[in-house]
This record gives sequence, C-alpha cells and structure tokens, in this order.
Amino acid sequence: MKKSNDIFDVLSSTVSGARMLLETIIEDYGAQDFLQCVFFGLNEADQERFLSIAFEKVGAK
Repeated sequence: MKKSNDIFDVLSSTVSGARMLLETIIEDYGAQDFLQCVFFGLNEADQERFLSIAFEKVGAK
C-alpha cells in the first residue's frame, strides 16, 4: 500500500479527488465538526467572505 502522504498527494491533486477526500472526512467526523476545524482556522476576512458567498449560493441575501 502507498504511504499516506502519497495517497494524499494523489487525491488532493484533482478537484474530484479532493472532493472524495473531503466527503470521506465529513462522513467520518461529521460535517459540523469538520467545518469548525477548518473554518475557525481561517482569518476573519476569509470567514466573512466564505459565509457571504455560501449565503448567496443558497439564495439568501
């Protein structure tokens, strides 16, 4: 079996592979726990930007 770093590099090198990796992490940890780990590691400006974009994507204003 390949090393974890090699597998990560392969998966993260494409959009579809990265999505599969993220979906697998979310399935294992749960969406909210995963997002809290990632989201609160971002600076405030990025947090606001992502929230604004996501809010627009769901049709809210």
